[in-house]
Amino acid sequence: MKSATGGGVGIVTVYDEKDFKSVVDGKKFDFISIDGPYGSSPLSRIDLLPYLPQCLNENFCIVIDDFNRAGEQNTASLIRQNLTENGIAFRDTVYSGSKDLYLLTSANSAWLCSL
Repeated sequence: MKSATGGGVGIVTVYDEKDFKSVVDGKKFDFISIDGPYGSSPLSRIDLLPYLPQCLNENFCIVIDDFNRAGEQNTASLIRQNLTENGIAFRDTVYSGSKDLYLLTSANSAWLCSL
């Protein structure tokens, strides 16, 4: 399933990795939420990686749910590595509760890491 809204603000929902390219390629996003069915080790939910950093607007926020899992932590590590290699400044934090949530944001939106 995939869906999107038009205009400058959009919501894209992708449930099938074969649809991922068609809804992400060539577009830029302010907010990306990575969630889905149970991940796997050593990497989980990595479909976004080939589109980074091209798919990010200047001000961006990426959220990874279920960050208490090794696969999601490894994927976040690859995202950080990609952004660093491309000279993209960012800040990140982990919000813990019954499960962990990882937040990575552009440096100019670092205040999001202090909520």
